[in-house]
Amino acid sequence: MTPYNLSPKSVERMKDELEKLLSGDIVTFTTQAPHTLTYRLREAIAAAISHGIEPYASIAYKFRIEGPTNVRCIPKVGVTIESADIIKGVKTEKIVADDVNEFDVIIHATKLTEDRVVFKSFIGQAGPVKTWASKHGFAVEEDPMVLTKVGGEDAD
Repeated sequence: MTPYNLSPKSVERMKDELEKLLSGDIVTFTTQAPHTLTYRLREAIAAAISHGIEPYASIAYKFRIEGPTNVRCIPKVGVTIESADIIKGVKTEKIVADDVNEFDVIIHATKLTEDRVVFKSFIGQAGPVKTWASKHGFAVEEDPMVLTKVGGEDAD
């Protein structure tokens, strides 16, 4: 396998695709060359990390080729969450992470709240969570990880 081209031009070439990945959501690209697209996405992210080009350096996705023309990009979040306290006014509910992706727990918990969500057992990289939260109307505090609803936007 050829080593990645870590030039900033690798980032520029894939900027439109990288912008879509900043949403923190599952993204599917359709292309006639899925292997090439996957390689170029990985190359662009590696170049962004190498040169500290934010926000692209914090993109963490795994790429899966589906069928002859699709590349499915799934957020890869290095976090562990056992449960979340969902706070609605004075009422607190708890959800537990059972057999689901931890990132799905974050998304699900934010859909259930009107105020804030506390992840007392959050362990891992906060960067991808911060990126997703800021795009979906939540402010982030760390230690413990707390997502607070700002404005009137919905968490998608």
